[in-house]
Amino acid sequence: MSSTPQFLTVTPEARPHVALVQLNRPKELNALHYDLMQEIARTLQELCANPAVRVIVLTGSERVFAAGADIKFMSERTAVEMLEIDQISLWEQIRRTHKPLIAAVSGFALGGGCELAMVCDMIVASETAQFGQPEIRLGIMPGGGAPSASRGPWARRGPWKWSLPANLFRRRKRCAVALSIGWCPWASTWKRRSGWPRALRACRR
Repeated sequence: MSSTPQFLTVTPEARPHVALVQLNRPKELNALHYDLMQEIARTLQELCANPAVRVIVLTGSERVFAAGADIKFMSERTAVEMLEIDQISLWEQIRRTHKPLIAAVSGFALGGGCELAMVCDMIVASETAQFGQPEIRLGIMPGGGAPSASRGPWARRGPWKWSLPANLFRRRKRCAVALSIGWCPWASTWKRRSGWPRALRACRR
């Protein structure tokens, strides 16, 4: 890596040909701010240039994947300063990751955290994972491009008529229904090193 990330823990060889990128802002519940997004974009770019890496896994902690935008970071800046921060280009850089990108989600993935998972090629979620876009309750548009992401890989994961009620209102589905629309339980955490072979096998081909 060109420099040691401050808000990420990067393991280029967590498994053969598999890099692990873990969000590491535990006190802020992995809230996304500009510096963290810069590190994510730069790290993914460097891992894509590494010929030893074939698959990239992006994860948080067991409690939270990412709780959304860093409100404290935003509150310390004026509206003009926030407009001058080019966050859109960072989201575009992440979307252009050309190697398989897997989001390993446990706990909350809200707002920008949900959108970060949505731009990945695959989501492997634990049974505690909760996805949501709370911005809609405030009458504002998700800032990370959720509407456009919903027409990309996320749209192929399952019909919105099934996904939205479960994600927004915590409605549960029978196992057979969940599997039929592309949902799957996360057999265990990454630390236990099991439950991953099926998810990774397809990406190693």
